[in-house]
Amino acid sequence: MTNIYLLYGTDKGIINNELNKIIDTYNGDIVRYEMDSVNINSILTDVSTVSMFGERRIVIVDNAYIFMANKNMDNISELEDYIKNNTNSNLLIFITYNDKVDTRKKIYKLIKDKGKIIECK
Repeated sequence: MTNIYLLYGTDKGIINNELNKIIDTYNGDIVRYEMDSVNINSILTDVSTVSMFGERRIVIVDNAYIFMANKNMDNISELEDYIKNNTNSNLLIFITYNDKVDTRKKIYKLIKDKGKIIECK
């Protein structure tokens, strides 16, 4: 089972259904961020920290614009390194509400290789 996901699509209802399926499967403490108001270090700290209340920590990053063409974020290489070398049981879920993502980006390719990408339509 994978522990890194990218959910994308324009139908928020379908995305929420997929998200709930994942959450129900893993069962853990949920931490939720908006990508435009958080930095990579906060995300990495939460996803790397052992949860105090449950087996796992589920970190959800909404509006993950880093998967869009011409959009970047500082310290993205640290996030890419985490995905490459991920060994913990916590979950990292990216959500973007767009019908397309940039499949040429390194982070997309890493998640495709190490995680799961779900197009919600």
